Amino acid sequence: MRQRRSIPAKVFSSIETSLLILFLLLFVIVLADSTARPLHGEWVYVNLPQSLHAVSMRGANREDALMVVVSQDGKIFFVADQVRAEALPSMILDRLRDRSVERKVYLSVDKRAKYGIVEKVLDGIRSAGVERVGFLAYQKQLSLSPLR
Repeated sequence: MRQRRSIPAKVFSSIETSLLILFLLLFVIVLADSTARPLHGEWVYVNLPQSLHAVSMRGANREDALMVVVSQDGKIFFVADQVRAEALPSMILDRLRDRSVERKVYLSVDKRAKYGIVEKVLDGIRSAGVERVGFLAYQKQLSLSPLR
C-alpha cells in the first residue's frame, strides 16, 4: 500500500495569505475607479470619467474646497449638503464671502450623469461669479503595444 505524503500546513497558510492580499489589492483597484464622498453620514459614489491628459489638482483635497458633486441619478451636492440647481449660486456666494476660500469650484460628475443636469450646475457656478471650474477625472493609463 502506498503512503500518502502530507503537505505541511505552513504552505497552505502562506497560499491563503497571498490570495487574501491579492484579493484586497484587486478590491482596492476596483474601488479606485470610483470616488466616494461622505455627505451627512451617507456615502455618495461617483464613477469619474477617465482622461488621457489629466492635471493634478491638489486643492480639491482641502477641507475648505468648494466641491460640487453630481451623482448618476442627478442629485447635486455642494460641500456636504444636497441642493437644487437653482439654490447653488447663492450657496456658492455665501461660501465665497470668506476670503480664505479658494475662488475655484471643483466639479465631480459621474460619467453616467445626464448632460442637462451638468449644464445647469455649470450655469449656476458661473452665475455665482466663479470662472475657474476644475473637473475631476482619473488619469487613464496608456497601454503601449509593440509595433509589428
